[in-house]
Amino acid sequence: MGKRNLAKLLKGTAGVGEAHAPPIKAPKLSQQPNGRHAAGHLERNAERRRKAGRSQPDAYHDSQRSMQDVGAAPGLGEGLESAAVGDAYSALVGMLSAGTGHVSEALRRRRKEAEGQESESESGNDSQGAGGEAEGSGSEDERSLPGPGGKAGQSKVESSEGNRSKRRDLEVGSATGESHKGGESEQGKDMDEISEEEELAGVQFTDPSHAQDQPVPTAAAQQQPMAATLLPPPVDTWEQHVERVLTDAQVQELQGQSTRPKYVDVHHPDHQGVLPAHCHWQAAQREGLPPAPATLDAYSIKDRLQTRWRDVHGQDGKEQQEAAASAAAGRAAAGAAAAATGSDHQDDNGTVEEPGSSKGEGGGRKPRGKRPREQQQEQQERKEEEQRIAQGIGEASRGSGGAFVSGCQRSVFAAMHSYADVTMPCRTYPSSMQDPDPIMDAYLLHCLNHVSKTADRIKRNNTRSEASAKQQQANGEAGSASVEDLPRDQGFTRPKVLILLPQRNLAFKLVVRLVALAMKETRADSVQGKERFVEQFTDPEAEEENMDEGTRNRRKAKPADWRALFSGNTDDHFRLGIKITRGAIRLFADLFESDIIVASPLALATKLAEDKRRAAGKVDRGKYATAAAAKAAKAAGSRGEAGAGSDFLSSIEVLVMDRADVMAMQNWAHVETVMEALNQLPRQQHGVDIMRVREWQLSGWAKHYRQNILLSSFLSPEMNALVGGPLCANHAGRLKVRHEEQGVLSRVVPQVQQVFERFKASSPTAMADARFEHFTHIVWPRLKDACGGGGMLLFVPHYFDFVRLRNFLSAEDADLFETISEYTAPPDVTAARSRFYHRRVKLLMYTERAHFYHRHRIRGIRDIMFYAPPEHAMFYPDLLNLMEDTGRAPTGPGGQPQDPETPTLAHHSTVGLLFCRWDALNLERLVGAARAKKMINGESSTFMFC
Repeated sequence: MGKRNLAKLLKGTAGVGEAHAPPIKAPKLSQQPNGRHAAGHLERNAERRRKAGRSQPDAYHDSQRSMQDVGAAPGLGEGLESAAVGDAYSALVGMLSAGTGHVSEALRRRRKEAEGQESESESGNDSQGAGGEAEGSGSEDERSLPGPGGKAGQSKVESSEGNRSKRRDLEVGSATGESHKGGESEQGKDMDEISEEEELAGVQFTDPSHAQDQPVPTAAAQQQPMAATLLPPPVDTWEQHVERVLTDAQVQELQGQSTRPKYVDVHHPDHQGVLPAHCHWQAAQREGLPPAPATLDAYSIKDRLQTRWRDVHGQDGKEQQEAAASAAAGRAAAGAAAAATGSDHQDDNGTVEEPGSSKGEGGGRKPRGKRPREQQQEQQERKEEEQRIAQGIGEASRGSGGAFVSGCQRSVFAAMHSYADVTMPCRTYPSSMQDPDPIMDAYLLHCLNHVSKTADRIKRNNTRSEASAKQQQANGEAGSASVEDLPRDQGFTRPKVLILLPQRNLAFKLVVRLVALAMKETRADSVQGKERFVEQFTDPEAEEENMDEGTRNRRKAKPADWRALFSGNTDDHFRLGIKITRGAIRLFADLFESDIIVASPLALATKLAEDKRRAAGKVDRGKYATAAAAKAAKAAGSRGEAGAGSDFLSSIEVLVMDRADVMAMQNWAHVETVMEALNQLPRQQHGVDIMRVREWQLSGWAKHYRQNILLSSFLSPEMNALVGGPLCANHAGRLKVRHEEQGVLSRVVPQVQQVFERFKASSPTAMADARFEHFTHIVWPRLKDACGGGGMLLFVPHYFDFVRLRNFLSAEDADLFETISEYTAPPDVTAARSRFYHRRVKLLMYTERAHFYHRHRIRGIRDIMFYAPPEHAMFYPDLLNLMEDTGRAPTGPGGQPQDPETPTLAHHSTVGLLFCRWDALNLERLVGAARAKKMINGESSTFMFC
């Protein structure tokens, strides 16, 4: 009878569930229900949901509860085997997704009834989330309680853990049926089953967690359409990531990766068309992109964090609307004023004349136009950027209810939530520090969710251990818990997230946003240390409104992205520990007691160096008030206590390197120093219960569980070597945004000959010597003759090459040139620029870092020679566009000032650039990816653009 009823129920729906629903771990049933029984249970579940305050029906969980209720109904006889029952339940869920049968009709009827109460239930959820903020995301102390409990108490804890694990398997629909502890053989099998296509594509390691969590579709399931997909349940990727057990073979493969990972293009419907133009995702050592749902519920984000996310972005939307309205009103008023007064002071050519002046009277100069050509181009680029931002950088999230501000933010957050290493080299500079930053919001939410889940797990286990101990005392039992019964939920130290930033002004913006997303300030002491933070991370004198008029005008002549990046406090030496406790956030917490550390690479590198010197017994007595203090510090170093200063980095699980391109302009060696110090075994215990430290921490495999996120405006060889090297060996694989560069040659305004000359270099290590030899023996003889009239600018990207060339030119002729570097004092910069403009020197050496930090407007440029392609591609057209007004002699016949509007022999100006095959990334940003490939592999070594 059971098989007959099952055939009636599933008639016409065979195979649907296999295509669109994960397999369900079904209970033992004696008889299959018919459609009316299931519809009745769905109606009762909808009633329970409405009473509980859920406004939207959940088809997946309702079908799960209906299956369990029907399976538990009394009076049903023994019938089918467990395998057939599992297929029946999968097919029934597929019937729900296809929208057929009595069950779907009952579900649609209840959905319509529930939609009427949606607004009421949402208000109830918001009030509940606001009230829950006082609980905080972490406990005051994440250390474990003493474990006096015996095996009897621990068995209850383990039983509860097992029941929760079974329920989780039921919801996720795991197809393996094996736990992580007993899955060594299964994981080894997954490693052996890598397809031949993946090996040819360069995929060295496939993440078995995805293969185990997702069922393998059958042939019949693959033929089903994808239109009626079923909403998957929330997946806790944090739990999957930290609780995964790696085999020895997998660890050896991760540690033995000596070659650069090979990325392949990956696609997913949720990520389609949402990234910036000419960008797409690539993956290495994993199977593909994770799904990117539009709601935060699908990511298993804490309810409290979801509430804060909605509140903060709702307030941002209101502020943006008010700012847009105010700006529109200001433009309208300015336009009306200009229309009223502009006709009296403007000629036919659109040139503004000063009152009382005339073009042909008194031998005065002709008044210049409103804006130079490069400023007009800047305004056009800024307008295009504003239009791109207004369009949301892609499609907006569909059906998200305001969960994400753009599709790009949703895609990036989904990639981060998968706990794979994420590299995004297309992060543009903002035009103002007050502009919203969706990418920063995405990784802040990810970090807060990670810290919250870690603290909640420890707090729950502490509560269970305490309850178990009390139960044992009440029963008169004595003893302690065995090692196998203790939960493994901690690291060596408390800090779990490290965020590296280059400057204090960026850290100030990040911490303010982090506090807003973490909690609502309901008390005066909700954020401890706020006054000190504002005092140390801001600089009121560096704000434009507090500057004198001359300084303000000089800053306005510079690009908007430079003004935003270097506004406020730009100090690059800071460390800040943030502790998130019950209902409060503590800034400037001790690094060992912090949850999140925000610091600059320079500050951490100096701390590690000082700790290393103290550990070696080399103490600088000048840092201590008395000789006794110095002696005590030296003794502490000899005992190994001083070496504990770097232990706070031993348990970092999420690393974020934001604005990595700015760090490259500072000193990339500091970043490498910090990376080498991460996840090392600590020298001291620091009060942690070793019995509760995770096994992969004790085994020294913590770097294989650390997620590395790198955000930059471009990708350099140093960044590639870092994220693709042994220091970043995450078992979850790698995801990278591939940006197809289009080049910047179209932004060059003057019509000059641009000659790109290729030289040979056998390896990256030999590149510097090969470039210097080529320049001194081939390029310099003709440059020496060409710069006889002056006006030659030699642009050098790297400081070591700058020192080498400076010594070479000094041996040639010390009075031939002037230099401007990032270390040149402002008075010397002014003198060098003046001597170069008035042709007192023939050549000016100029470094990329000096241009990055100051954006000097060098006047008097006639020819430019790039010693190497600049890392910032926009510097190339910026310098070439300065030649527009400098192709003229500064003085006329007889030493009289010449009219600056009179053109001279600007068409004789030339631009040269040296490159080799190891400059491929920088060359792509200049000429485009397609041209760069031809120039590197072409037979000719000289290429000219006009």
